[in-house]
Amino acid sequence: MQRHFFEAPQLDYDGMAALVPGLDFKTFKHVRAQLLERWWRMLQRARLRKAVSRDGRERKVALSYVVLKSGIAPERLTEVQLREALPEHVYDLLWGVHDAR
Repeated sequence: MQRHFFEAPQLDYDGMAALVPGLDFKTFKHVRAQLLERWWRMLQRARLRKAVSRDGRERKVALSYVVLKSGIAPERLTEVQLREALPEHVYDLLWGVHDAR
C-alpha cells in the first residue's frame, strides 16, 4: 500500500481500497500517517545535509507529501501551493539553486 501512496498520493480511502483488497479505514489512516511522518523526516534530513540525492528522490517525496497532506490532485498542484505547504528552506533546497551530490 505504501507504493500506491507514493505513486498516487491523491487517492482517498475508496480509491486505495479498490487497489488493496481487504483494506480497512483504520489501516488506511495509520499507513497514511506513518508515510507523512517518514517523508517529512526524509525532507528534514536533506535540509540538514543541505543537499539532495543524485536521483532527486526528495523532490518526488516532497510532491507526494504535499499531495497526500493537502488532498490536492497532482495535476492541479501549483508552485504557490508547494511553497505554502513546505518550509521555505526545504522548498529552496529542492527547487532552488543548490549543488546536487
